[in-house]
Amino acid sequence: MLTKATRRWGTVLAALCLALAGVMGFSGSASAAPPNCNHSAGPGAVVDAHYIDIQGNGAHIGAVQLCTQGGYYWAYVQFYAPMAAGNYGQAVLYHYTNGVRTGSWNCDASGGNDHVTPGQVQCWTPRIHRGSAADTFLAYGEDCLGTYPSCGFRDSWGWTHITA
Repeated sequence: MLTKATRRWGTVLAALCLALAGVMGFSGSASAAPPNCNHSAGPGAVVDAHYIDIQGNGAHIGAVQLCTQGGYYWAYVQFYAPMAAGNYGQAVLYHYTNGVRTGSWNCDASGGNDHVTPGQVQCWTPRIHRGSAADTFLAYGEDCLGTYPSCGFRDSWGWTHITA
């Protein structure tokens, strides 16, 4: 038989779990992520975004964003906590022409701001011009266990949709 105190603690625990679920935001899109789209050339607009999830438990540790400004596109990654020692973060912008991948750039390419090192939370790729409607883009973000450029284990990643 449950006592009144046991039932009260059960109710408090259930309410706490529901509140925590609401704070965690268990949705499939990264709309809860800050729509930063930062870049040294100025901020842009979010075209698409997705969480970077830890594989296995699905915890959201950051977001990858496909960004645009004035006909230029770039990938931007934002982690929700500073990168841990022994890990690094990276964003990659993939370029397609008529559905065929024709190029890729990461945060370490000229025009980017370098990969995310321990203690940092963001990086961006160079801005790439969209020459025609045949050009489309996809952004990818990851957290790697290892020292750049060696990724000993890719434990979390996320990617956006390809632009139309």
